[in-house]
Amino acid sequence: MEEVVIYTRVSTDEQADKGYSLRDQTARLKNYCALYDLTVVGHFQDDFSAKTFERPEFIKLLNFIKEKKSVRKILFLKWDRFSRNLNDAMNMLVKLRKMNVEANAIEQIIDFSIPEQKMMLAIYLTAPEIENTRRAMNTTQGMRRAKKEGRWVSTPPLGYSFSRDEKNKPIIIQNAKAPLVRETFELYATGLYHIEEVRKIMNKKGLNCGRNNMWLILRNPIYSGMILIKAYMKEPEEIIKGLHEPIVSEELFIKAQQMHLQRGKIKSKPKKVNETFPLRGYLICPRCGRNLSGSHSVGKVGGRYAYYHCMLGCKERQKAEVLNQNITNLMKELQLKPEIKDLFLFLFEKQFAQQSQNSVTDRKLLQQKLNQAKSTLEKIDAKYLHDDIDKVSYNRLILKQNQIIEELQIELSNISTGKFPAKKDFEKGLHTLSSLGTLYENATVEQKRFLLSSIFTEKLIFEENSFRTPEPNELIGLLFNAGAGFQRCKRKKTGQKTDLSLRVARRGIEPLFHP
Repeated sequence: MEEVVIYTRVSTDEQADKGYSLRDQTARLKNYCALYDLTVVGHFQDDFSAKTFERPEFIKLLNFIKEKKSVRKILFLKWDRFSRNLNDAMNMLVKLRKMNVEANAIEQIIDFSIPEQKMMLAIYLTAPEIENTRRAMNTTQGMRRAKKEGRWVSTPPLGYSFSRDEKNKPIIIQNAKAPLVRETFELYATGLYHIEEVRKIMNKKGLNCGRNNMWLILRNPIYSGMILIKAYMKEPEEIIKGLHEPIVSEELFIKAQQMHLQRGKIKSKPKKVNETFPLRGYLICPRCGRNLSGSHSVGKVGGRYAYYHCMLGCKERQKAEVLNQNITNLMKELQLKPEIKDLFLFLFEKQFAQQSQNSVTDRKLLQQKLNQAKSTLEKIDAKYLHDDIDKVSYNRLILKQNQIIEELQIELSNISTGKFPAKKDFEKGLHTLSSLGTLYENATVEQKRFLLSSIFTEKLIFEENSFRTPEPNELIGLLFNAGAGFQRCKRKKTGQKTDLSLRVARRGIEPLFHP
């Protein structure tokens, strides 16, 4: 019988009634293994998000299959149990394939021997990643709406604690640390103390504040009763009046800011990227395997020439102009195959049609729970009016029930309405993939570097007038017309002896490097 390992995962924000409980996943996996005569030699389960593979039990799973060479399969329920990040998932599958181990989902089986099946795999992995992004956007927008109403919804800053107002909505109130925070502003505003001196004085009084946090306190407008709403998409940054009670007056806060400006704080300027070398940091030397740098050399007649070159005695150097033009040409060649584009959109719509149906079901279940919670709230009110419970019990029950209602309302707002909101974004992404060359050619150097890091997970090697990668990029080969060019590039062996004198050339003869 074939030996397999099963993997189950549930994050803290996923509910058992959605079919994600660890017990339910385990039962389905074991039934599947029994049906197909598979022997389960290991079971690992995580209570972590699938955004990365830095999960305790998954790391143990990898160590387990490394030691137990007989394991050839890792099974899980669905692909979103394995990962919610397309790039990380693809890289992990390559890693497992090198260990002669196959990962697969029993309810979304992929036949890796059929190339077209990889398209379906991309759909399975992309759908939960988009769902995560949409959920994060909804959460961000919800928090911004609350802040625009004057409510602080993040972690309470030092000197404040969470409470509830007369409408049972969250609000921050001053706690025992508030007088110490006020004294901190008063001391710093005098101009007699440096910020570090203020911190040490107040820490002795019980403030317990670190250096970085002290800077954040003295510059946070929330202490003057205001809430800073940072710029988001097309919405500009703004400061609005908060509903909470300020710890310091507006005059004291402004005085502290003026003192901060007078003292000044030296900030290092961001390092500018040289537009001549957009590929710096993305190139590997074909001779020795080290990273290529980029700089100018002084010619015999006084001209300046740009080169990507290796250091530490290696003779490799290549004209920057040639490599820059070649990468631009390559990006123009990376055209998304029309049939792949149509197939991708078809499969995407099919997958999300099912997901939308699931969202409708989930909304009905949550709405039922919300109605029950509200009904329970009314029953508690009725019992209190009829003197069936005392005031202390009433307040405790009301607070608990309102928390349940608020959590259900938040969860309900985060569920898709079934109107397929991600389709427009997906079509825009496909259009971008179809015009990478134009996008790259007209981009700034920072944007070019971002595109390179997004497309190529491996660094590039320029050899024989073409680019290659140390490892084949299967996803590029599948989606783009020019993908076949990215095959494994064998690294050339170099001798141990190096001529360090090559780092300095005779004046008037290239290259004399000036970074």
